[in-house]
Amino acid sequence: IIPPSTHGLWLSLLWYGGGNGQVWASRATLAEMIGQSERTVSRGLRALESYRAIVTKERNGNTSLIQMQPLDRSVNTALDRYVNPP
Repeated sequence: IIPPSTHGLWLSLLWYGGGNGQVWASRATLAEMIGQSERTVSRGLRALESYRAIVTKERNGNTSLIQMQPLDRSVNTALDRYVNPP
């Protein structure tokens, strides 16, 4: 289950991810988008990774690649409506 404290970040990642689910937005961009600090975004990304909602691939000196993962529909039904509207 994605905790409510990370819903805004998750939705921002979803928006940036487009059709292939790959997000190249920087932590600074994400922080500005959701009105949080970069540190809070970093904590949120770690939380989303621990819940298997994303996979982060670090790259030297560049923006990390964040890959969105499919949600378990039986657990995340409310958020699933954003991904797959009826």
